[in-house]
Amino acid sequence: ATLRFGMLSIPAEAVVHFPDGLPGFDGMRHFVMIDIRPDLIWLQSMEHPALAFLLVRPWRVVARAWADDEQAWAIVTPGRQAGEATANLMAPIRIDLMARTGRQLIRPDQPWGTAEPFDLVAT
Repeated sequence: ATLRFGMLSIPAEAVVHFPDGLPGFDGMRHFVMIDIRPDLIWLQSMEHPALAFLLVRPWRVVARAWADDEQAWAIVTPGRQAGEATANLMAPIRIDLMARTGRQLIRPDQPWGTAEPFDLVAT
């Protein structure tokens, strides 16, 4: 059961396991990816029905951001207006679809920040 999507039937092989969890979300280790459109997905928690992260490919926010990493996704914070969304490019979430595992990398050495503005509608 999920808050946004109602009841979902998820095969076990579709679950993405985060062995280290996500910073700030203790105990949340199992998620499922729900496609919205190319390069934009929801990452829905299997443990908490109300917890889902909107993710975007980093290079849709800043050209060439993490472009060499096909596993990289950025957490989106929607704004009040369509053009006011931000994405966390400093700490991408990497999802290995073959291993069905994920983890968040915190990389303060990168040139991008935690709130890079972009137009979510145009993405």
